[in-house]
This record gives sequence, C-alpha cells and structure tokens, in this order.
Amino acid sequence: MTWEYRVCRTENEGFELPEDQYSYSIHSVHYWGRDDTKIHLTSKDPRDPFGTTLEELTTDLELMTKALDKPFIDLDTLEYYEPTEEELNDESDYEDDDFDDDIPF
Repeated sequence: MTWEYRVCRTENEGFELPEDQYSYSIHSVHYWGRDDTKIHLTSKDPRDPFGTTLEELTTDLELMTKALDKPFIDLDTLEYYEPTEEELNDESDYEDDDFDDDIPF
C-alpha cells in the first residue's frame, strides 16, 4: 500500500457559506498496492503539517505542497477501492517498505 497527500474537496455542510460552495483541505490518501487509481483509504480529518524536527516539518510541508499539483479528490462522490478476497490474501501486494513510520496517521 502506498500513500501521499492529496487535496480533497467536500461540500460546506455546517459552514456559513452558500450550499454550492466547497471547502478544500489536505488529506492523506492510501492506495491499494502500487496503483494510484485504487484509493483504498483516506484520513477522516484534514492533516496538519507535523515533524519532530524542523527538517521533518519542512519535508512534510513539501509533500503537502506537491498535492496542489494534482487534481483534487471529491470526498462526497469518492468510491473507495475494495480489494477482492484474493487480493487480501496475496502477500505480494505488501512489501516490507509498505509499512513504515512515514504514514501520517
């Protein structure tokens, strides 16, 4: 499973804006396997930049900035990818580096 930050759009429920207005925020998005068309998970809440050092914070901000260069994801209409039973049992979808400390949640 791979991940990246992406800009996500949602309708403004609960905000004092017109109904046809949207809000945009940065979320972590996780893909099934290495296929960036198969969105499997997204963070529930927007992500804040974080680091335990200034260097880590800078890196996190740079990763978030890259999200601005990609199309936004509409969370109101997103259909999450559900892996098949076979995919769930196929260990080749996971490599040792798929699970590391860089996952932001």
